[in-house]
Amino acid sequence: MEQFQFTNSNSLKNASPQKQFLLLFVLVFVGLSIASFASLILGNLIWSYSITDLSQLANNPSIPGAVNFLKLSQALSAVGVFVMPALIIRYYFKPTFQIDQKPGVRFLLGGSAFCMILMVLQTPLVNALAELNASLNLPHQLQSIQTWMELRENEAKELTELFLKMDSPIYFIPTVILLAVLPAIGEELLFRGSIQPLIAKVFANQHLAIWLTAFIFSFIHFQFFGFIPRFVLGAFLGYLFYWGNSLVFPIAAHFANNALAVLLSYAEQHSILPATFQEAGTGDSAYIQAIVSLAILIPSCYYFKKRANDLSLSTSDK
Repeated sequence: MEQFQFTNSNSLKNASPQKQFLLLFVLVFVGLSIASFASLILGNLIWSYSITDLSQLANNPSIPGAVNFLKLSQALSAVGVFVMPALIIRYYFKPTFQIDQKPGVRFLLGGSAFCMILMVLQTPLVNALAELNASLNLPHQLQSIQTWMELRENEAKELTELFLKMDSPIYFIPTVILLAVLPAIGEELLFRGSIQPLIAKVFANQHLAIWLTAFIFSFIHFQFFGFIPRFVLGAFLGYLFYWGNSLVFPIAAHFANNALAVLLSYAEQHSILPATFQEAGTGDSAYIQAIVSLAILIPSCYYFKKRANDLSLSTSDK
């Protein structure tokens, strides 16, 4: 039986995609365990929390230091679960990790800015899908599952609201780092940079890999009333990676999506902008806004794909 030998990178590079995928899963589990253990240690050292206290923090954020601990735990999880496993996979399976592709500095910068604009333009479409997703109900026979899903959704919503609370400008940058920078880098390294190429190797089909990765990306958040919009968003990020041949593009787009949410939340809390700016794609005109958003996105994505393809061809001719 073939075994992984960390001392021999060649044997790892020659391992089947299925075994590489298994190793990635193990690394994610180990990273989660290390992050959880580090959270316990730091929670005890910094705030003197006991194991019992830590189990109650998420449900009782009024405990002194609870929100800061939860933020620290979130950051450690992002590094342990997403960043470190992807970097280890990159070290041993460099060919599957396309961040080393160099389409040119000008295209990287311009393309990244373009992807960020696209991510803003898709907001009405994603919000409309979220509104549609939230209105879906399971059959009566599955009511217990529906109740569990609603409970998970409420817990995630409450935690997000805690993280987004910014009483003064000093909290804005740390919140952007926690909710935009770390997820954009970490999740794209893992999903688009590692899982998507591995699935593509298994099935020899890039499009299937993009949509399966998007499914995993959405499912793993365990927020099922936002499953459809996150699924579509994951596919969009997958195609940006596939077309642009660099992780820089989905990272930039992912960052723009999350940073925009933080910015609008901050602006609303401090009465800089009305709440209606966050409601694009909702209400009576939701589907009209979604159609307009889609009508803009389709030719824009085609332009990005063609520009990336033309650049790739011109580079290969040199």
